[in-house]
Amino acid sequence: MASDPTTVRALLEHLAEDSLPEWEMLARSITPRAYRRGEQIFGQGSPDQILRFLRRGVVRLAYEHEDGRRFSKSILLEGDLVASATALAGGATTFSATALTEVGLEILPYPAVQRLMARHIVWERVARKLFAELARLKEQREFEFLTLSAEERWRGLLARRPDVAARVSQAEIAALIGITPVALSRIKARTRGQVPRSEIAKALGVRPNGQIKPADQGGHSIGGSRGR
Repeated sequence: MASDPTTVRALLEHLAEDSLPEWEMLARSITPRAYRRGEQIFGQGSPDQILRFLRRGVVRLAYEHEDGRRFSKSILLEGDLVASATALAGGATTFSATALTEVGLEILPYPAVQRLMARHIVWERVARKLFAELARLKEQREFEFLTLSAEERWRGLLARRPDVAARVSQAEIAALIGITPVALSRIKARTRGQVPRSEIAKALGVRPNGQIKPADQGGHSIGGSRGR
């Protein structure tokens, strides 16, 4: 897979709200990486100071337990950022990332960004907004699980990211919502056609897609899915 740093540049310039100094040098650090369906992108508990921009495919973020249990954290689609805030800050990842389909990523080592942060305030702004977005997704996920019912979480998913429901198995969606596939089937049967998606989004107080989009790159985003 050939690298396409222009997509990454558009996303980062949107965050910076400015041109990016020394971009050409940073672009040389960006490399493409492809993953097969079911392949792990990074494991839980690993040092991983890498920003990954999802160009193609679907990625699951999940918390793994020693007894084999897995709790879904997020489902990511094209334009989303695949990264661990804890690992970027120097710790270890608290979750794993796995390709649910064939996946194509643009890989940017975070230390390369940090070197530019030391020289340019614009890059400090980019990093600050990246961390703020990861924190926003985590807070949104916590809010949903602590205050909303399973049915409301399903409606919210349809309102923000109907593309997730169309591309991911029912078992994965049920895990994301925190219920069994059987319970999800019952909710889907009970709510089918009841409320327009725009009304669901309005009721939950969310944006139509929950994404950060560069003004000149419709369809690309950072974030987009829920995180906790």
